[in-house]
Amino acid sequence: RTSPFSSGPEYVLNGDKHPGRVSFLVQFDRDDDTLRDEIDPEWGATFELRSNLWSSGIANEANSNFSSVLVLAIGPIMMHGANIRGLPYGTTHHSMMETFHSGTEMRKWYKIDIRLSWAKGIYDIFLDDSIVVESAPFLAEKLKAVSISNSHPSVRGWFDEIFVGDDTTMGFRCPK
Repeated sequence: RTSPFSSGPEYVLNGDKHPGRVSFLVQFDRDDDTLRDEIDPEWGATFELRSNLWSSGIANEANSNFSSVLVLAIGPIMMHGANIRGLPYGTTHHSMMETFHSGTEMRKWYKIDIRLSWAKGIYDIFLDDSIVVESAPFLAEKLKAVSISNSHPSVRGWFDEIFVGDDTTMGFRCPK
């Protein structure tokens, strides 16, 4: 069985949101197809927080310059970037992103926790409860959707326990 090489799903949130926290678990696994001995080094997936739906951005490209409030590209390396025009299968935004983890392993669950301060326009990213990105800027008035995409046909990306809501961690951070 081959993993879908597609964009989606895109989860539309009820109304415009200002969540303090977005978290999820992610894991990757090779396709069982033995004919594929090599995996393209660009394998992975994207997890996007969107201020506009990408489908409306295609219809009105002039207004979709910053459709993604925050993009995480998760593959052999994990990268983050804010205020990026995200479209399915696009990779030009990678040049505007920064690496926060390298050496991603197959068949290992990773916990990613994003904490957003809408008042300050900054976000932090925690990987397995350790802070890896601190006070990165973003510019947005709202969050409208969460979008997940798989970027390689021979690698399966599994997302679980996706949470979008209030930050109830009381500002807890693991000691450095």
